[in-house]
This record gives sequence, structure tokens and C-alpha cells, in this order.
Amino acid sequence: MNINGQNMLNYLLYNNLIKNVDDTSDTFTNNILDNINQYVLKNVSNTDLSLNYNDEIKLILSSLNQLPTEENIELVKTLIQNSLPINKENVQNMIKATKIFKNNPIEKALFLIENNIKPTLDMCKQVESYISKDISIDKQIENLFININKLEDSPSILKNMFNNTTIENSISNTNNILKDIKLNLFDSIISNKDTNSTNINLLINTKLEEYQSLQLNNNLNIPNKSTILNTILDFTLSDDIIFNPNKIDILKQMINNNEKFDFNIMDNSPELLKNINNILDNNSILNIQKEIFNIIKSNPEYNFKFQDFFDKFNIIKNKFKHFNIENSSPKELNDFFNDLDTILKNVKDNIYNVKDNNTEILKNIDDLNKNLEFMSNIKNTIFLQIPLNINNFSTTAELFIFSNKKNKNTNKKNTDGSALISLNLTYLGKLEVYINKSNQDISCQFRLEKEETKNSIKNNITLLGNYLKQKNLNLKDISFKNLDENFTLINKNINNIKNNTDIPLSNFNAKA
Repeated sequence: MNINGQNMLNYLLYNNLIKNVDDTSDTFTNNILDNINQYVLKNVSNTDLSLNYNDEIKLILSSLNQLPTEENIELVKTLIQNSLPINKENVQNMIKATKIFKNNPIEKALFLIENNIKPTLDMCKQVESYISKDISIDKQIENLFININKLEDSPSILKNMFNNTTIENSISNTNNILKDIKLNLFDSIISNKDTNSTNINLLINTKLEEYQSLQLNNNLNIPNKSTILNTILDFTLSDDIIFNPNKIDILKQMINNNEKFDFNIMDNSPELLKNINNILDNNSILNIQKEIFNIIKSNPEYNFKFQDFFDKFNIIKNKFKHFNIENSSPKELNDFFNDLDTILKNVKDNIYNVKDNNTEILKNIDDLNKNLEFMSNIKNTIFLQIPLNINNFSTTAELFIFSNKKNKNTNKKNTDGSALISLNLTYLGKLEVYINKSNQDISCQFRLEKEETKNSIKNNITLLGNYLKQKNLNLKDISFKNLDENFTLINKNINNIKNNTDIPLSNFNAKA
């Protein structure tokens, strides 16, 4: 770019202005820098950055109290090459990020700036953790759940953690199954339908008569048989059992196996027994519980209902830990992350009331919050870690959808795009799938850890093609590469790869 006399006069006026600008006047300084930025962009081609315009860049750096070194000049040029505004915030963030990142700092710095994320030490550490695969949302959720279950007061935490979530309704429906079972058991026992019911009635009646004979001269409210039976049923099959996974497992064993178990371990609400303790001793209560479980075990209808109860409980657990990708929608994915955010807030609100050490749980919450914050802060692309359960194998799917910022401000609907999916599966191993859509044509590039996985995919290409046809899409081509030729999520010019199925690689890798 040739600098004429008028340009030189502008530089002198600008330089004199900068010397008299208050450093705290960020808005004013930014306006000046934006004006220069517009001037530079009008006069310089983004792909032809010659040294002739270094004076403008030096002026910008000087105005920001940054040394006009060759390194800093190149960083500003990199911003221009990537169509990013040359303003105070971007220049300072570019310099700061490249000082924090040790390996491939420019690509990582650009990724943060393109997505309007400030390069704090914590955020840069977060990016590095994603690259090295140290962060896995399914492991984070599992660790939180494990540490909550270790607490002595875990039922009180679990009972409140699902408030105001879509899971809350599932819990209510599951508890209704248990209430229905108890109601049917009550009716069955009262009507003496079998030997076990007769034994229960006889035991309760005998104990009631003994107690009443000792209380003839006392005006006490003595519970009747119905109250006593309901109390024992509620004690044995407490509604709160759903918030105690360990006792759910014990209940499952007691119903499915013929082994003997200590029924007292089912005690979820000892307060319930206070009003009948004077009538029934512990041994009598235990005998009644055994008869109740004999009724359950001998009746297929109860077995079926309990199996439904256990299945519903597993669904609740999976709703918390994993996203159900089958027949899912974007709304359901959004609900999953909203639920997770609400659950973390609920746990944090209640964790300070427990007696146990909660340091690990608070760390779990902090780690998960950082993960959710990172994903929600990305503005110009979509990056999601999605916890999945595939054939009883827990894994985290990483989804990265590339955007084309040049098309964002146009009214024309653009249906083209690219996405990268990264998975680690039991049998297929680690794999990445890069998908490019141009009009109705789909191109897929698989990056695989195992050679046998390639054969498995090739054998099922027809299924993939037919599935895409149902969506009015055409599988144009498919290719395979080894996983060690890793695909870069963060590239200096991400738009260059959008229409290229042979993806350019970089040293900044995101391994599956």
C-alpha cells in the first residue's frame, strides 16, 4: 500500500490524538481502532498482507500499550486474515492467549476469539483439557452420582436434586407404581386371599388382642389392624426408596432371589413404626415382612409390577446420566442440558446441609459447570459433549458443527454445512466422522483406530445410504483414514475445509 501525503497527515493527527487519550477511555479508543480497521480492510487484501502497511499495525499496537514487535505485528495480521475485527479487545486477547498456550498457540487463540471467549488461565486450561481428552462429561456425571451415593444423607440430596426438571414427573410416575403395589397388597392381605395373608392377619390380630388386654384401664387411641398393616407396608416399601439406589438393588435381590436377607436393611422411615412399636415387637414385624415378600414372590402379577418399577427406575437413572439419542429431537437435547444445569444447582443448594465432607461433590459440580459454561459460551460454532449409553456402554460423543460466518448476515437460507463427530465405542474403538453437506449431497470421511472397523462400516454402507435417502439426502462419497491422521477442530481458516472432504490436517489435534 502506498502512503501519500494525506495518509501521512492522518497518521500524525492520529498519533497526536492517542497521546492525549485517557487510557481508561476504552470505548473512545475502540472507536478509533475500528475506524483504522475499516481503513485497513478497504485498502488491503486479506490474502496479500505486505509489509507496506506495517505502520498502521504499529500505530494500533502503540495505542494499546503493546510493543510493536514483529511477533505482535504478525498476530494482528492473523486477525485480519481470519476476518476478525482489529479492535482493542481482540488484539489484547490474541497477545494474551498466545502467551498462555504453549503448543500451537495461534490456532487456539483464534478459536477463543472467534467464539468471543476471553482467554483466562482457567479457560485456556479447559481448552487444553478438551484437546487431550481429559474432560469427559459422562465420567463427570458418573463421579458426581457416585460421590452423592457415598453420603450418609444421600437420600435427602437425591430427593431434592430433580426438582423443577423433566425427570421430576418420571419420579412421580414411578412412585405411583409402588403406591399401587402397596394398595393391592393391602387389599389382598385384608381379604385373606392366600395362606401368607392369613398368617399376617393372625399375627396382627393376636398382638392387638394382647395389647388391648393390657390397656383396659387406659384411654389410649389404639391403632386398628388396617393402620398397622399400612404402616408396615409403608415401612417395608417406603416411597423414599427411589432416592436410595442401594436399597433398590436390595429390594430387587429380595424379590428375584430365594436367598434370605435382613429385612431391617429396608428401613427407610423408622419414624413410621413409632405408633405401633408397643403393639408389635421387631421379630413380629420381621415375620410380617417375610410373609409380604412370600406373597410378592408367589404372585406373577406383583413380579411384573415390580419389574416395571425397576425398569422405570433405570430410565430415571439414565435420564440423569445419559442422553437418549434414539428418536430424539433438538428440544430433548436442550432439555437434557437444562435438567443437568438445574440438578447441579439443586445439589449445591442442599449439599451444605449434610453432615459428611462434601468437598469432592463441590469439585464435581464445579467441573461440570465449567464444561457446560464452555459449551454454552461458544458463539460461532457448536461444540457439544453428549453423554450416551450405547449397548450398555457409557461414552461421550463430541459434536462439532462448523459455521460459515459470512452467510450469517444474509437472508438466503443456507442448508450446507460440516460437522465432526468423535466417539469411543466398545467394539468399534475410537473413531471420528467428518460429514460435509453440499445441497443434498453428503460426503463422509471416517478416521478409525481399528482396521476391522473399516470393514464393518463398509459392510453397512447400504444401510447408511438408505437412511439418508429417507431424509432426501444422497451419499455422494465415503473415505477412510487412520486415526493418527487426526482432524483439527481449530484451524486458522476453518472455512477452507468446508467443501473439502480430504481435510487439511494440523499439529493441533483433537483425538477421539
